[in-house]
Amino acid sequence: MPFINDKLNFYENKEKESAAVKNKMLSRFTFDIETIMSTMNKCIFGQEKAMDAMEGMLKLIKADIADNERPLYIGLFLGPTGVGKTEIVRLLAEAIYGERDKFCRIDMNTLASEHYAAALTGAPPGYVGSKEETTLFDKALIEGTFSKPGIVLFDEVEKANQAVILTLLNIFDNGRLKITSGNTELNFRNSIIIMTSNIGAKEIMNQSVGIEGVISYEQNQKEINKSQHTQQIIQKELEDTFAPEFLNRIDDVITFNWLGEHSVKRMIDQRLELLGKRLKIHNRGIQLSDAAKELIIEKGYDMKYGARSLKRAFRKFVEIPVAEILLQTGGSSDLIVFLGDISADKREIIFRPALPNQQS
Repeated sequence: MPFINDKLNFYENKEKESAAVKNKMLSRFTFDIETIMSTMNKCIFGQEKAMDAMEGMLKLIKADIADNERPLYIGLFLGPTGVGKTEIVRLLAEAIYGERDKFCRIDMNTLASEHYAAALTGAPPGYVGSKEETTLFDKALIEGTFSKPGIVLFDEVEKANQAVILTLLNIFDNGRLKITSGNTELNFRNSIIIMTSNIGAKEIMNQSVGIEGVISYEQNQKEINKSQHTQQIIQKELEDTFAPEFLNRIDDVITFNWLGEHSVKRMIDQRLELLGKRLKIHNRGIQLSDAAKELIIEKGYDMKYGARSLKRAFRKFVEIPVAEILLQTGGSSDLIVFLGDISADKREIIFRPALPNQQS
């Protein structure tokens, strides 16, 4: 009997393994959701709502149950500059295609006049360029492949002329756009479409200023009420800027947060890690004291500019001084770790070789 039971368990497990393999093969898409989300969470900070939306979108696409007569996904990312709206698109392209720029980017701020609608649909018949079917869209990047979705970014969408915005309705509605000459049709039904906008940035800033954490239930309720009020203002701005038929075709409207202190510190650690990897080529390493990190935050963090201002400060206080040391000292076969700490006047970061017991 034990032998028979073992046999039964063996075949039962084989059936489960076979079913698991079949389940994995259900989707035509080859990307791995866990890998993509892990990559994003390492680079995007303080945007849990956006991360949840991205994961939900990827699951829907991977399961291959999205509406096959529309784009796979249409998302509108709102919020201030430098908080990760465009970076999410780059990370998505890198995770799926292995290249950060493997997506079709349309800078909508360059399409502020009505006649620029032709930049998307091509020049009308009889006009210069109509036979060439010139368009800003990259057909290959839009349509992707059978196993990989195309990725399209409409950056700063609120700055485009309304005639340009209306051009997008056909894309959002049935996933197709016919070039005006009539000979070419672009297919967006295998595309992930993401739009970014700064609408509501001031309201988000007003909500974020002065918030240093939840002290009590009452304070928490106040912040929830303030958040709800801010969302109502943003919704009104959206409705004032875009037509209802445009907004109704969007799957997700995600409001990004301003970067908090915790997120900023994580960003410094991330940039430090990336610099450390580049320094390995020169047999060098780098460490920063807590005081040095605080100096970068003090000099570089600006809510209005987000990660971009912090990047400039990191370049000024860390990357340039380290580059100067490399040029002065030349190569070495021994590993040297540079330890950065603030100067006596607390205006810059001084780097010196770390002692063996200080190297981590």
